[in-house]
Amino acid sequence: MKDLYVLGKNASYSADSEVTGLNNNIIVCGGTGCGKTMSIVEPTLMATFDSSLVITVSKRRLIDKYTPIFRKAGYDVKVLDFADPENSEIAYDPLLQINSYGDIDDIAGSIALYDFESKDPYWEHAAKNMLCAEIAAVLMRETAPTFADVLKLHTTVASQDKANEKIFNDIAQKYPEGCYASTRWADFEDLAHRTYGCVYSTLSASFGRFFTEESKKMMARGSNLDFRSVADKKTVLFVYVSSANAAHYALANMFYGQLLKALIEYGEELPNGELPVPVRFIFDDFAVGNRIPDFAVKISIFRAMGISVMILIQSETQLRGMYGYNDAVTIINNCDTYVYMGGNDTDTCSEIGRRMGKPLHEILCMPLNREIIFRRGSEPMITERCDTVFAASSAKKNPSTGEYSRTNNVKGISPEDGKANIYRELARRSVAL
Repeated sequence: MKDLYVLGKNASYSADSEVTGLNNNIIVCGGTGCGKTMSIVEPTLMATFDSSLVITVSKRRLIDKYTPIFRKAGYDVKVLDFADPENSEIAYDPLLQINSYGDIDDIAGSIALYDFESKDPYWEHAAKNMLCAEIAAVLMRETAPTFADVLKLHTTVASQDKANEKIFNDIAQKYPEGCYASTRWADFEDLAHRTYGCVYSTLSASFGRFFTEESKKMMARGSNLDFRSVADKKTVLFVYVSSANAAHYALANMFYGQLLKALIEYGEELPNGELPVPVRFIFDDFAVGNRIPDFAVKISIFRAMGISVMILIQSETQLRGMYGYNDAVTIINNCDTYVYMGGNDTDTCSEIGRRMGKPLHEILCMPLNREIIFRRGSEPMITERCDTVFAASSAKKNPSTGEYSRTNNVKGISPEDGKANIYRELARRSVAL
């Protein structure tokens, strides 16, 4: 069975780009509570048979529901838990994914340069350079470095004194041919104390946006996930975050940035440039937390690698607020499918109305159960959301066998997992468009 995207009533599409001629990148845009997870994500999960999945979830019930289903289908299921990182079966440490000076720069930029519209960017860029020096110093000093060591070193250099100079001078003596760490740190040795303190405080504030006390303990454990394994065998990786904690999304997006980079590099090493197993990313609340580094650049090469993304946002305004106008337009333009599920953001409604040739008022007043599907090369389709309620509510239990069945002869559906099973069955029966 080939993968499908189940996006609405009578709207199931093949995930084979060779068949459709389209990429599999999808924008799903709709206000809070419009049903993005229930009507788009869950049916698509159950129409996935051949690809690996990496999915952000803020509802633990999704993990509990779909883990046994995918394991039964032969998938390796893993959970990276940023909400309870101390007990996560997978530990993540961004430091362990560094293989070059460019990687140091990427991580430092992801953490320090979150306010790209800052009126005075000096402080963020100086904080980035300070973090580059700290990361490099830890990598050069420690035998088994973790990002927890970087945070510890940052605390050590809180005061501008001779002790800091000694740390970096010792590293420079150890690496006399050229020391990245000491070269970066040299920029801060002659700063005025007040300026140094402002740069230090800016970086400290950035750390506070990413790292909780619990996540620091997880990083101290190191990392036990082989990034390339996601593309070597069918895998479902749930990335669990708390919707009430923006730091979880920030750290998750850093993880996604490193995972995407590792998969792209893996694909580039292969003769045909394509990953052994296609990888689907489903980004819930994509524009929350921080930007995924260079995402607007990377998305343009996903298709060739066998990578695709489903991006869930509340509005185009939210996307522009996180990525900036130009990058947001680039991201949208690289998604051949766009599902609009309604909302109150007038800027987004204006864009949708312009694509539809409809007035703003008509888009704002779109009925709650309706959605609009745009597919490159096709006329817009107005349809109804997937009804993911009927499957569970109408399941009936056979008193003699204890099994649940439906009048359509789909067996084995319980009220608890009815939605999941019925949409897998619907996906099997759908005609791929």
